[in-house]
Amino acid sequence: MSHGRLRKRVWSQRLLIVLVVSLAILMGLAIVFLPIAIVSFLFGGVVLLAFAVARPRQMVLEVLPLGVFIPPVFYLSVAELPPITPIRGLLLAAIVASFRIRSDRVVIPKTFQISFTVFACYIALLFLISPTTAALSRVFTYTVEIFLPIWLVARAVRRRDDVLKMVTLLIVGAVLAAALMLFEFATSTPTFPADQITFFSSGPRGGLFRAQGVFAHQIIAGVVMMMILPLIIAFALRPDRIALLAKSCGPLLAAALIVSFSRGPWLGFAVACLSMVTVLRAENSARLLTIAFACLVVLLVSPWGSDIRDLTLALRDPVAYRDMGGIEVTYRSQLFHSTLEFMMSNPMGAGLGNAHKGALNLAGSIGSTSINFARSIDNGWARVLLELGWIGFGLFVIVLTSALVISLRSAIRFRVDVAYGPLAAALFATQVGFAFVSATVATFATWSQTDLLFGLWVGMAFAIGADSDRENDADVANRSNRRDGCKSLNDVAGIVEP
Repeated sequence: MSHGRLRKRVWSQRLLIVLVVSLAILMGLAIVFLPIAIVSFLFGGVVLLAFAVARPRQMVLEVLPLGVFIPPVFYLSVAELPPITPIRGLLLAAIVASFRIRSDRVVIPKTFQISFTVFACYIALLFLISPTTAALSRVFTYTVEIFLPIWLVARAVRRRDDVLKMVTLLIVGAVLAAALMLFEFATSTPTFPADQITFFSSGPRGGLFRAQGVFAHQIIAGVVMMMILPLIIAFALRPDRIALLAKSCGPLLAAALIVSFSRGPWLGFAVACLSMVTVLRAENSARLLTIAFACLVVLLVSPWGSDIRDLTLALRDPVAYRDMGGIEVTYRSQLFHSTLEFMMSNPMGAGLGNAHKGALNLAGSIGSTSINFARSIDNGWARVLLELGWIGFGLFVIVLTSALVISLRSAIRFRVDVAYGPLAAALFATQVGFAFVSATVATFATWSQTDLLFGLWVGMAFAIGADSDRENDADVANRSNRRDGCKSLNDVAGIVEP
């Protein structure tokens, strides 16, 4: 072992000893003076920090993906700051881990770096204009919660197998969460009570119990299943043993997506499948369409077939299917019109932290009932527009578009790769589906679980694309070397090229 590595290991061991001693002292004082909830969070926070220092790459590649499935019923509330949920604690610990990871790979493309830097500067400017506690919380959400996972994955991933490990852990977590959702649906009993602070529940829809498992809302449960199902499809298209495992997990997640009874994620999954078909090879596209058609037939003849049909028809005729969620369709439609009317008179938006009922009035009506649509902004794009104004909204769209274009380029480059081609296509297609479903539910900068998932997806797509770029550079170098070698041989032989 070299002298430098030995010193590094000794330094790490000493740091761990200091952390353990500090933890013991801190826990002793906390047990005496603080409530058990705060003690638990302090203990968990110190453990996470210790793990982040000792195993920084594992912190990002293994712990962070599984953090999506930690129920947000556990949180710490400090003064007027937003609740510190487990995901936010993981992100803060992952920041420490990122400084311990040494990587010379250029994973995040410059176009994305530039667009995000401009967007972050604009967010900072809005905060300086109105420096409130609510605005500070939104700055954290728009920068750390959404985009920090991209940077973390970019620093931690060193080869494509790391992406495969992350996807596998996400699928394992989703399978367990889906099993819990199906158990809830079978027993019509939620696992965790809704506190309406970090854990919400909309109740039954048309007499149907809506399962949510470990997720903050039934819609979020549907969105998470919608995002992970394309990954299972990608694994099912692989030519190895992983395909058999993926095919056995797929029906479980599809059933969980259904029992959330959230139409937005249903439509988002359909859009993701169509997007996946456009970038896959012809034979894989045909297989995917066959699987989708078979699943549709099974759904229509299943016991849920009539309920799914009525929920879908409510999108076209919300008045006739009012009891099957038609009122939500009308609400979202009127919310969109009220948002545009507000923005026409307030082009700079309401400001950071002001897109809620107490600070904003989006007056409108449903039938003869007057309503303030700011009480529940069920549209991710509308929420961003109301908070950031047209300029901030445009910058946000540019950042997401650059991520989408880069992911599409990676999917196209890997199209012929039988192992990673479907995965690259799934990562791109899921981003498209997520952007679509954001027009029907609040996703961006609203729920920590979906923000983290979106960041992980973009980061993994960038990592695969970086490998693609490196392979292309290597191919160009090899072709150049072969060309130079041929020229040298021609010179030796006295052959002059025409």
